[in-house]
Amino acid sequence: MYATRTQLFVFLLLMCSKATFAQVEIQFLAPPIMTVCNETTFRVSVTNNSNNLLTNVIFDFEFPDGIEYQYGSALNAEELEVPVANLPRLTTTNIQPGAPYFVELTLIPDCSMTEVLLDKSSFQAFVRMNYYMDNQTKSTSALSDYFVVETPMPTITKIKDLNISHQDKTMERHITIENQHSGVLTELIVEDSHDDQIQMSSQMGSITEMDAGKFATMLTGFDFKEIGDGDEFFEEGEIITYIQKISIPDCENASLVESRIRLIWGCNAACITETTRKLETASICFEKGLRVYSGISPNGDDKNDVLYIEGLANFPQNKLTIYNRNGRIIFQQSPYDNNWKGTSRDGDLPDGSYFYMLELNDGSNDLQTGYLHIQR
Repeated sequence: MYATRTQLFVFLLLMCSKATFAQVEIQFLAPPIMTVCNETTFRVSVTNNSNNLLTNVIFDFEFPDGIEYQYGSALNAEELEVPVANLPRLTTTNIQPGAPYFVELTLIPDCSMTEVLLDKSSFQAFVRMNYYMDNQTKSTSALSDYFVVETPMPTITKIKDLNISHQDKTMERHITIENQHSGVLTELIVEDSHDDQIQMSSQMGSITEMDAGKFATMLTGFDFKEIGDGDEFFEEGEIITYIQKISIPDCENASLVESRIRLIWGCNAACITETTRKLETASICFEKGLRVYSGISPNGDDKNDVLYIEGLANFPQNKLTIYNRNGRIIFQQSPYDNNWKGTSRDGDLPDGSYFYMLELNDGSNDLQTGYLHIQR
């Protein structure tokens, strides 16, 4: 038993010695934290423990998708070719025996990292070094330390329409935005696209009409001071409610307003954490006091389960007809009593958009039309 233990000790000692005195050692040093849109330096340290010169040295790097190498940033090395964003290939001068040789390169996490971070919290990079020594081509490789990527992630969590004025055809819309990830913002653009007859104003931020019906509001530290800890940054977990006043000067043929909202920030306003999506507001044009709540979600939770039309009591002879995309009537009722749950004779209708026609039958020949949407 004693001999066996001795042999094992000698074996382990020899293995450690081989590891310690490897001919070429490489270390890949990563910063503990990267931040989206900010430059960060990675370093490779190579120690030539042999007595020979290392020639034809080539470094092949592999960084996670979304982390881009900044062309021309390498220190003590140069590009072999114009690199793929996250796969730089560098070469360097001959590496002498003795002291460590350092190669540094600069990288920036781009906007796409906001999507990657939904699935991962930490990352590693990889480097392989090929070189020529003792008349042979050899290689060695290393993984970097684990590192995290910080990024703000402003997200729309709620949209609420209220304070509606039938007289001047205006409404307030409250858009609730939360920063749902580590990282801070000093500026945030809320871009809102509507029908070209929409007018918009806000007491928050600086609002600009980019095109007819398309508005961009810049929120800055002045606005952020009103939330959270009172500083000029929009930080993780903080919530800001952006309030718009929307009006339609001319309501002719306007019964439904659709808007597309997205949040733009960082990297010279290149990051969009909300892909463009359609968000229905309530109808602003209330002909004769009618209001169609055109989005329904008939899932049994007693919230928006039925198509509700405000003001129908004033038109007892009304008639509601709903059509599918093929123009077939799937529902008809006169008078409509606010009870339709997105069904036809064949059962529940699939999610999607449907056309409605509301006849008032009050002697004025007025007709209300538009689209309604089902999403269970």
